[in-house]
Amino acid sequence: MRKVIKGCLLLTFGIVFFVIGTESYAAEKSITINRFQLLIYSDKKEEAIPIKNASVKILYYDADGKRQVVQEGINSDENGEIKEATVNMPEEIKRIYFQLGLTNTDAGSLVNSKGIVYNPTVSIPIPEDRQIDHTETRFIMNSGDESTKERNYQSVKVWNLYQTMVKEMRDSVQTTLDTFPELKETFNYTFEPIPVLYEHNYKIGNGAFFKSKAIETIGVIKKGTPYIHIPHLESLNSKTREQQEEAFNVNLSHEWQHWTMFKALGSLAGGDYSSHSGYNSDVKMSYKEGWALFHANRYPYGYNWSWRLDNSIQTLETVDTTGKLEKCYGKSSNWTVNSVLRDIYDMESPREPEDQYDIAKDWKPDVGTGDLEYRKKLANGLMFIAMVNSKATTMEEYVSYLREQGFVKDKIRFDILLTLNGLDYKGRFTLDEEGNRITY
Repeated sequence: MRKVIKGCLLLTFGIVFFVIGTESYAAEKSITINRFQLLIYSDKKEEAIPIKNASVKILYYDADGKRQVVQEGINSDENGEIKEATVNMPEEIKRIYFQLGLTNTDAGSLVNSKGIVYNPTVSIPIPEDRQIDHTETRFIMNSGDESTKERNYQSVKVWNLYQTMVKEMRDSVQTTLDTFPELKETFNYTFEPIPVLYEHNYKIGNGAFFKSKAIETIGVIKKGTPYIHIPHLESLNSKTREQQEEAFNVNLSHEWQHWTMFKALGSLAGGDYSSHSGYNSDVKMSYKEGWALFHANRYPYGYNWSWRLDNSIQTLETVDTTGKLEKCYGKSSNWTVNSVLRDIYDMESPREPEDQYDIAKDWKPDVGTGDLEYRKKLANGLMFIAMVNSKATTMEEYVSYLREQGFVKDKIRFDILLTLNGLDYKGRFTLDEEGNRITY
């Protein structure tokens, strides 16, 4: 009996010794990330920007150079900050890495020309007290290639603009539903993510586009699935940062609205159009493109769009270099639909004495006494909800829904708005391509 006990004791001590030896070699201690923010620039620190709503992985590299992820499934916030995270790492590890993937479940992903998600990654030394409260400001360069500094900066720029744009529409709809809860009963729509293909100095074709079905697999963009392409035209490189942002916002809002309409309707009118001011024999094309064109003007400029452009089809005065906008009056064109939607959305103005309709004020007469941003959200939200619920494929169907479902309360001013743009009271175009009156 005594021998058995002795053997057990030796075995027990052996186990204890092994465990203690392992812990002394790879003991882990916690690191508290109170706040970490990465700011990226290309060549000027004052232009540094955060990475909003990124999918974050926290990791380190072990003694064998192997990547060890210790935290994932968290996102940076609207300010690009990672807050209140705790991770465990071996004591001998001296650097902590942050990978900020340009992807999330709300908006989708930003991918390069090969369909690979951008994943900016940086590291910082682990402080002695293992408490991190830090802003890292730097450029990111790939393999010593100077040109990649601008490429990485622009990808983050486009990602941030995309995040802000999606949030603006979601907030507009939610504000509208909160203000008019009766609309919740019929509104059943979910904003869904979509990949956006963008790369600095890269383009497919001559412009931005939305594809409902990719013709081939491009990395994370699988054949037969939808995606958006935002080109980086060479002309952008000579523009200021503000002008670049404006161009990106116009393209992003236009193509993303095709995506939202596609999700609402299940399909969109196909085919090509000559220009935004050109005549479309297919009125569905005019509505589809007019809706996207309206948002490409609404989102970047809000209520501050050029009043001359706003009135462009209501006058014979030439307001653009082609001199064709005034010829859109009453005709099936993208610009005509854009102009009607604009007049539904915007406020009454002394410069437009005939157009006194304003959908936000129509629903909430005292809206003028409140915050201007709130007013814009109501107008935007009401029009979007009507687009979704109506399942409209033409301007006539959209106008019909507004009337029949009580979205238009001030019918007199609304009818004047339609007449100003050359539509009849049903929202139908009144002139053919040659300018002759259409008989219905």
